[in-house]
Amino acid sequence: MFEIEKNFNATKEQEEKLLRGAEFLGTKVFTDVYYDNKTYDITRQDIWLRSREGKFEAKVSIGENPGVGDRYNEIENDEEIKKLLHMESSGDLKELLEINNYTPFCVCKTARKKYKKEGFNIDIDAAEFKDGFKFEQMEVELMVEDESKAEEAAQKIVNFAKPYGLQEVNTGKISSYLKSKRPEHYKVLADLGFWPEK
Repeated sequence: MFEIEKNFNATKEQEEKLLRGAEFLGTKVFTDVYYDNKTYDITRQDIWLRSREGKFEAKVSIGENPGVGDRYNEIENDEEIKKLLHMESSGDLKELLEINNYTPFCVCKTARKKYKKEGFNIDIDAAEFKDGFKFEQMEVELMVEDESKAEEAAQKIVNFAKPYGLQEVNTGKISSYLKSKRPEHYKVLADLGFWPEK
């Protein structure tokens, strides 16, 4: 499955309008630990390796341009993640990360309110990072089985959000964190065209 997502900023009024008639699916609280090395070899490829509540996941961009932030293949199998990172197959993934000098660059606890409306998943995140940085944002996503449907799904999300006046943004919680707290890391990715310089 491929995750097609877009991030939005919304006023309280816009959020209330959007959620009118939506099905509330509940609130999830989880902690993510993101990994990379000192030369940012993982994130420079628009790959986001994280441990969520102890389970590793890699989000791999399937977009034509790096850093578009809205089209990802999610890999949740440790063996496939090792292959992705060109690591030997034997051994515990966490231990192999340490051996290969991949260390956490941010730890983030998120309270996520989940909704469903007209076939779209809506996540409203309130995130707090280990060093006190806080961030709130809305994400609208569609899951597709085939990468060829990514463009169509992205347009569907835009069309869905338009009547509510939601403002699409090209940055999410991790990019906002890097810009604020790890500007050198942010600049490397901004220089690759991931996000605006400013």
